[in-house]
Amino acid sequence: MNFRFFFNQTKITNAPSQKLSLITLFLLINIVILNMSYASTHVLKSHFTLNQKQYENEINYVCQESCNDIEKHKLESKIGPIFYPHSNVQEQLKQDGKVIRGVFYEIGDFGFRKPYDELNANFKKKHLILAGDSNIFGEWCKNNETLDAQLIKFFPDHQIYNWGIRGGGPHNTLAFMQNFNFKNIIPANQGIFSYTFFPQYMYSRVIGSKNYTAWDDGKSPYYQINKNGTLNYKGNFNDRKFYTFLYKLITSNTLLNKLLPEIPRISTEDILLVSAIFTEMKKAYLKYFSHVKFVIIINNSLEKSDENLTDELVNDLKKNQIDVEVIPFNSTLSKNQFEDGHINSIGQTQLANLYSKILHKY
Repeated sequence: MNFRFFFNQTKITNAPSQKLSLITLFLLINIVILNMSYASTHVLKSHFTLNQKQYENEINYVCQESCNDIEKHKLESKIGPIFYPHSNVQEQLKQDGKVIRGVFYEIGDFGFRKPYDELNANFKKKHLILAGDSNIFGEWCKNNETLDAQLIKFFPDHQIYNWGIRGGGPHNTLAFMQNFNFKNIIPANQGIFSYTFFPQYMYSRVIGSKNYTAWDDGKSPYYQINKNGTLNYKGNFNDRKFYTFLYKLITSNTLLNKLLPEIPRISTEDILLVSAIFTEMKKAYLKYFSHVKFVIIINNSLEKSDENLTDELVNDLKKNQIDVEVIPFNSTLSKNQFEDGHINSIGQTQLANLYSKILHKY
C-alpha cells in the first residue's frame, strides 16, 4: 500500500469528510496488518544432550492464517504442549551450528498431524485412529514415511488419523478426548482406535516424573486415582505443588540431578493409574462411536524393559475388558532410529507391517 499516494489523492474539504478519510485510512492500515500476518512465523529453539553430544532443536511455524495463540493456549491448557493448529512446521536438528536433519510437517485440527490421505476422508466407510507419542506422530519422518501413511495400503477402506502427540502419553490423549468434540473430524462411524504404549518411558510421563516435568515444564495433564478407585483429573502437573516444585529444584542443581537421574520409581499404583486412564479413554471413544474396536498396543520393540511392568498392565487391562496386544523387543527395529532415538522411515515401514497383522484381528 502506497500511503503517500493515498494522502495525495485525498481532498479534505470539511470536517465530516476528514473523519471519513481517517476512518478509511484506519481500515486500510488494519487490512495491511492482517495481510502481513497471513503467513505469520514463530520460531522455538531448545537444546539437549544425548550420548554426550550437544544438539539444538529448532521449530519454525508458518501458520496458514495467523498463528492463533488463543486456540493453542486453549488446547494446551487441557492437553499439554502441542503444535499450532493449521500450521506448516519446519523442524531442524543442529549440531555445532550445522543442520544435520530437517523435515516439514503439515498440522491440522487440534494440533495433530494432517492425515496423509485427508482428501478421501468423506469417502471412507471406516476409520483407524493411531494414538500415541512422537513415534506415532512420525518425528523427523516425511509425510509419506509415517506409520499412518504406510498403513493405507493395508487398510484401503479406512481413513487413518494420526493422533501422535510429541512428548505425550495416554494422559495427554485422554485429556483431549474428554475436553474436545473429536467426532466432528471423523465422519465414519465404524472403525478401530489403537493406542501405542511404550512402557520404557511412558509410565514416567503419566506420573509426571522429574525428567518429564522438566521437559514439558509441568504443563501436561495430571490424573490421580481417588480413594474410591475412580480416576480424577487434577489439572496439570504444575497444580501438583510439592512434587513438581521438588523435581524442578533437583533438575536445576547439577549435582542433585546426577545423583537422582530418574525419580520416582514405577510402582504398582502407577500401573493401575495407566490402566485406569486407558479405561476412561475407551469410554470417551465409545461415547461417540458404535460398531468399533478399542485396542492397546504395548510396544517393547525399541528396547528391553521390565517384563513385570508389562505383565501387570496387561492383566489389569484385560480385567477391565480392554483388548491388548504386546510387541516384544525387536533387535532389528531398535537399530532403525534417528540420532535422538525416534523411529526412522525404515523402522516405520517395519512397524506398519507389524501393525497391519495386529489390527486386522479387529
